[in-house]
Amino acid sequence: KISVAIAATLALALVAALAHAKVTGFAADDSSIWKIDMETGGAESIYATANSGGSFYATGLQMLFPTGNLVWGDGYGNQATIWSYDPVTKAGGPVISTGTMIASSIGEVEAGSLAEVWGIGQSSTGRIYVSTSHYIAEIVSFEPVEVAFIAGDPSASTSGSADGVGTDAGVDYPAGFAAAADGDMYFADVSNEF
Repeated sequence: KISVAIAATLALALVAALAHAKVTGFAADDSSIWKIDMETGGAESIYATANSGGSFYATGLQMLFPTGNLVWGDGYGNQATIWSYDPVTKAGGPVISTGTMIASSIGEVEAGSLAEVWGIGQSSTGRIYVSTSHYIAEIVSFEPVEVAFIAGDPSASTSGSADGVGTDAGVDYPAGFAAAADGDMYFADVSNEF
């Protein structure tokens, strides 16, 4: 269940690290994923545009539990729509690549329909949600990739603004997910005033 709330979207995503929740954080910008020592303020680029073989505009940085892997979207959707990085093994790369076909709640779709991911969130029950300019989807499975569209219309070429359920809901750049203890998810809809 998704609940809508008015909130501001932060340009810099900051996530607490699983193993070092009190001293380490991670942040994303338009060229790198950064590891930040919260005690000293030191920052180290751990995954940069150069690693991707092209470019990405990191959006929606999220640490997934219980794995501790970092995931983020590509706000430009250049080469891949969802990226992943394991801070322990220091391995990373695309999880969902542009141009591949993925299963969805409305049938098979091209992964490019997940282009321009602006937000990623994980509920207290472990469900993973992504948002693009005009809809929200749940990632049901990464292997094989399967998504379920839950708000907004993935077949529409534009964003919307309407209360509703499923494709009747209109969203306009939803981002900034926050999880409630009861399993509800809240998000900021950047261009709408919900």
